[in-house]
Amino acid sequence: MTDRDQFLTFCRTQIGKPYALGQAGPNAFDCSGLIFAGLMELTDTEIPRISTDQFSLGKAIDIQEAGEGDLIFFDTGWIDRKPNHNGVCTEEKKMINANGYYNTVKEEPYSSDYWSDKIWGVRRIFTPNGALDITGENQSTDFADVPPSHPYYEFITELKEKGVIKGYPGNLFRPDQNVTRAEALKIILLSFALPIQEAGELHFSDVRPPAWYTSIVETAKNLGIINGYPDGTFRPNAVITRAEISKVICEAGNGDIPEVSESEFADVPTDAWFCKYAHEAKRRDMFSLVHNVFLPKKVISRATMCRAIVMFLRQDG
Repeated sequence: MTDRDQFLTFCRTQIGKPYALGQAGPNAFDCSGLIFAGLMELTDTEIPRISTDQFSLGKAIDIQEAGEGDLIFFDTGWIDRKPNHNGVCTEEKKMINANGYYNTVKEEPYSSDYWSDKIWGVRRIFTPNGALDITGENQSTDFADVPPSHPYYEFITELKEKGVIKGYPGNLFRPDQNVTRAEALKIILLSFALPIQEAGELHFSDVRPPAWYTSIVETAKNLGIINGYPDGTFRPNAVITRAEISKVICEAGNGDIPEVSESEFADVPTDAWFCKYAHEAKRRDMFSLVHNVFLPKKVISRATMCRAIVMFLRQDG
């Protein structure tokens, strides 16, 4: 099933549920809440919450070209913010939308007398083969916030060119933003070309469908890359530390990491679970280390993650 098919299936499943302003499911939706909830099942990328901001997603197309999965926007005139309503195109000249007139999620023609003269525009958020692409029309090979002068430009660019990272709407990468455990896991699996499997047995109490990361986390668990916490959780939305990401990268790339009998770091005892991963990270120059400290609890940024992955891959190539 393509991203577009999954998105449309989600929207169709919500037909008949109540309209409620400010709601994004699971029991009620407003117009942009329906689209927000559907897209959040597909991606870890930040999705705008209101219709006006969702108009920045994807690329503009002519209303005559509108097809399944395209987002259609309207100016209903009831507030100054424009556009202020949207829906998801389905079959020819129809859409699924949540609106207060019907007080429900409904599929209806956008060619009706009411909607046709209120159309603001259409945005295409899927590629021809059905993959989600909300990055818009900026075709620059560089992220707008990662110029060539950025210290980690080469690492970020290398992963972008491989299709591992895509960034945020507006052609942004947000290099200094902390990366979550789920986000890091997805990028690491893609970097090492490890196929993401359908989720079978669920191992963690806080990782359940329809969360976008469920199959990713379960794949990593089945491959022996992660273990989770003693309380049975994975904590997908928590930040990831230098020690944690070192283990995940090393296990994804090469599980045969030698044990260490004597630590080179003042803050890494030989009996620490991450000792061998810290030393492997140093050997591969995955981080910018100072003196004889590793800083195992240091939180990882998106840019630092890219450097760690690329430096590991370069020595394995």
